[in-house]
Amino acid sequence: MATRKKGKKAGRKKVQKKGAGRRRRTALKKVGQRTAKARASPQAPAVVPQIFEALASILAPYAHLFECGMHPRFGYCLKTYGEWPSEIHFGGVQLLPGCARFHCLVAERHPWLLDGISPGLRERCDGRSSFRFERVEPELFDELAALLRAGFDCLVREGLFSKAA
Repeated sequence: MATRKKGKKAGRKKVQKKGAGRRRRTALKKVGQRTAKARASPQAPAVVPQIFEALASILAPYAHLFECGMHPRFGYCLKTYGEWPSEIHFGGVQLLPGCARFHCLVAERHPWLLDGISPGLRERCDGRSSFRFERVEPELFDELAALLRAGFDCLVREGLFSKAA
């Protein structure tokens, strides 16, 4: 009788828990489904950067008076310093999947600024002082610019700035 030589591969057996392969295939399938849903968003992804740019242009007139930077939670953010060591955040724009969010952070310091906002802007309110936009809305962006201007005037009255933007 001829003896069969066992190599490295011939002697091994695959040891696998029952159902492990099935779970893995299911998990991979779910990941594929999630990415397909993300791709099938109701809005084209090219629109969201336009919203971000339009909202960031509201902050542009104040950029030379504040320190600009990227905040982990607020995205592009303008801030200054009050009595040491406190930071005073003025405003920010955050890019999210499918939308952009504008943070009117001066309204955190002066909440009465939000009393006179329009119902359309109140509908976009997502939190205490942030507004969520899924498309460019020039009339609401103009109202946000006026709101930010009123907030800046409050900071000037507090003595944080000597000149207006």
